[in-house]
Amino acid sequence: MKKKILFTTYDLNMGGIERSLVNLVNNFDLNKYDVTIILQKKEGYLLNELDERIIVKGYNLSKSRYKIIRKFINLFKIINVYFSNINKFDFSFCYGYGYKPSAVLALLASKNNAVWMHTNIVEFIRNQNDLNLPEQKVYKLVNKFLRKRKFKNFKKYLFVSQNALEAYAVLYPCEKEKLVLCHNYIDYKTIIKGSKTKVSDMYKKDKLTFINISRHTEYDKKLSRIINAIEKLNKSYDFKLIMIGDGKDNSLYKDMVNKKNLKDVVYFYGKKENPFPYLKNADALVMSSSFEGFPTTFFEAMVLNIPIITTDVSDSKDIIKDKYGLVVDNDDTSIYLGMKQFLDKKFIIKEKFNYKKYNDDSLKTIYDIINNER
Repeated sequence: MKKKILFTTYDLNMGGIERSLVNLVNNFDLNKYDVTIILQKKEGYLLNELDERIIVKGYNLSKSRYKIIRKFINLFKIINVYFSNINKFDFSFCYGYGYKPSAVLALLASKNNAVWMHTNIVEFIRNQNDLNLPEQKVYKLVNKFLRKRKFKNFKKYLFVSQNALEAYAVLYPCEKEKLVLCHNYIDYKTIIKGSKTKVSDMYKKDKLTFINISRHTEYDKKLSRIINAIEKLNKSYDFKLIMIGDGKDNSLYKDMVNKKNLKDVVYFYGKKENPFPYLKNADALVMSSSFEGFPTTFFEAMVLNIPIITTDVSDSKDIIKDKYGLVVDNDDTSIYLGMKQFLDKKFIIKEKFNYKKYNDDSLKTIYDIINNER
């Protein structure tokens, strides 16, 4: 008998978390496991990339323009999804931990369950509020955030980085036995195959090229740091930056580029279903985030042997520093200095990333959790 496994999250639109989920379920042993994904919104271009054997369902929420009617209908639909899936699965994972309906459904669907934490919750709360918050206040806000999302009702907590796991363990030392490190699965075959696609708007040879691939949101990605660094570097160096992605602060970044007269240096390419040929033909990936889980883009660059310049987020010092790129302090000036260092000296990758072993270890961890061996 195959074991029935459930994953719950919000949707499958563009994003590191969504991409990681698709990578993971597509590489499950589907001869041993029946995998179902239930989405709050059954939408997103990543739906087309799922293995056809994976069952995908949605809440089919109402989009009525009448607020009261919409809320009533959607409450009924959500409750119906809950009750129709009670104890229907051998194991359930809440992959989108930020969405309460996804958490409640995963808890009801199986008594054996786990929740993913995709970021350092302490850094997340500080950046959402005040970087100088006292520890006691941070603890209260973290507790409120997790309680609202039913986080502590799960049997296991999965963290995508050691950094995030340890930050949680400091706040809740009595829960250490529930904490599991589980790195994101990497679909290296798609990365390598996609990188060979020819694109007409990317030229490797014309000048040194930095690339950023991320959601365009300032509160976490801090892409203004890169633009400010480029303004300084543009006076002495010949290079360009390609920005792939979109988000609510996209117009903010375009306005910055226009005001600083950097339109001939910074190019906005928007969302790309296949960003890999652009990454492959760049000289370095540059990331400026103030906090992260562990970005899927890091792994993509490591698979394609592209050097990384990043702020000190997540496990970057342990995994990236001096092997796959430069790790700089988490501030504006350090991004500038890191990019300047690369322009002056480049960076030679020190070792080949063993993505096959990395994936084997990740899948084994998940199978062990499902089979109560961890």
